[in-house]
Amino acid sequence: MASINTKISSTSTAFLWVDHTRVIAAFAVVMLHVTAGLVENATLGSSAWWMGNVMDALVRWCVPIFVMISGFLLLNTKKKDQATESLATFYQKRASRILLPLLFWSLFYLAWTALRWQVLGQPIVITALLEQWARGMPYYHMWYLHMILGLYLFAPFIKRLLSVLNTNEQIFLCVLLFVFSALTTLLRYALNLPNSLFFLWFLYYLGYFIAGHLLGRLPVKLSNGILWLVLMLTIVEVAVGCYYLAIRQNLALGFYFYDYASIAVIPMSLAAFILLQRMTLPAALAKWMPRIAAISMGIYLLHPAILDVLSFLGLRWDIMPALLSVPLISIIAFVVAGLGAFILSKLPILRNLI
Repeated sequence: MASINTKISSTSTAFLWVDHTRVIAAFAVVMLHVTAGLVENATLGSSAWWMGNVMDALVRWCVPIFVMISGFLLLNTKKKDQATESLATFYQKRASRILLPLLFWSLFYLAWTALRWQVLGQPIVITALLEQWARGMPYYHMWYLHMILGLYLFAPFIKRLLSVLNTNEQIFLCVLLFVFSALTTLLRYALNLPNSLFFLWFLYYLGYFIAGHLLGRLPVKLSNGILWLVLMLTIVEVAVGCYYLAIRQNLALGFYFYDYASIAVIPMSLAAFILLQRMTLPAALAKWMPRIAAISMGIYLLHPAILDVLSFLGLRWDIMPALLSVPLISIIAFVVAGLGAFILSKLPILRNLI
């Protein structure tokens, strides 16, 4: 994720929570993509499907968390060394962190898709590959880099706007943006409207972007007990809501509750962000977080290819009960992707691609 590539001071106590939040969210993304295959392919309503549905609901906050981390790091209106930063300087600092990975990994996954088709005995259709790229999804996880690019482009202007708004006005703006994205998403599913063009996707995430800036700095008076209650209730809402719409209509409509702008995932993600920010890890574990966080973007970029290889080798969700297979595959993919990302981070030519 683009937020993973934003450099921060690991010695600043104000930022200690960012590392473990990145790592936990990165693992949650891997688990999310493992459960996706289960939910889409298992018999609707079966025990395996329900297991995948619940585990998917458990980690639906993962992508919004990354957007909020980006907002926290990029929208600091009080940071002195950014106070007079020009647009050219801002874009130059961040272009290599998003544009190079976006271009390289888009080409990589287009080639990977062609290889998969060949291995599966399917024809390689160049026009289909180009269409995937034009839609902003050369592979299913690459949409995030296209979306975050929009947030990066508008970040200097959003930051300038926030600098002239007081706290209450910033909160009101954030709420309005969430209402906009939630209503638009609800109507899109209800009316079966097509998704917007990829260069507009960032609009749905502006609320999360500003929420990261606010929640990362403002004291939240809600207790952990209340936040855990919100998290648990919204997880249930996602899982049950998806099933209800799926049996009443179809699974595609049920996926509304999986959407990052659904009425359930928004409060879920906000609660998860605050809880992760407050989390304190044992010292023995905490010391590894900065190292893993530094390669989190590489883990994100590599893990779909790792999952494909594991599936080709027969390690799929249906080899054992889903309660065991999903965590097992997720851990293996996370570790292998982490090793791959670590190796790439040590190579002078490739380190800038993760």
